[in-house]
Amino acid sequence: MAIPDVSPRALRVYRDAFVIDTHNDMPSRILDDGYDPDVRHPPGFGPQEGHTDLPRLLESGLTAEFMSAWVDAPYAATPGASFDRAMQHITTIHAWVDRHPDRLLFATTGADVRRAKREGKVAIFIGVEGGHAIESSLDRLRQLHARGARYLTLTWNNGLSWAGSSIGADGTRRGGLTDFGRDVVREMNRLGMLVDL
Repeated sequence: MAIPDVSPRALRVYRDAFVIDTHNDMPSRILDDGYDPDVRHPPGFGPQEGHTDLPRLLESGLTAEFMSAWVDAPYAATPGASFDRAMQHITTIHAWVDRHPDRLLFATTGADVRRAKREGKVAIFIGVEGGHAIESSLDRLRQLHARGARYLTLTWNNGLSWAGSSIGADGTRRGGLTDFGRDVVREMNRLGMLVDL
């Protein structure tokens, strides 16, 4: 990889810093396009083009990456489908990390990030995008946490019965949190999950 034309000092500061990217949609590419995350791809947005793969991630200097378990709104129409889709993403992310224990480290804590930095690895976190993935169940939220999810995006364009979105796409709920929505946030705080808006 060509290093950008920056001063040696700037490059040293970057390499010494804890650099964390909080959202990467590569797992969706793996599930939907059969994208192989282990090999370098030409840049672009086609099925076998991309901007993230193992070689680029290792060259990037990132300390940690949150891989997104994105659950698109249509999954919410079928009971069980949203949670199942989130779990498919989580399984995919775990499998990728497990294939590269010498380069990647599955992370759930700040201590894991520091360990990855010491060992010259990239820490991989999981974030779940789409509060409908918990299917209005605190137990499902706890199951996602138990499998390693460390943030949950409450809403996207579509509102939920317990958390309104800013635009309420397709006639879904707008506005703030219901009492159950506040329970979700309290439980996320108790578990140590980031509340992503």
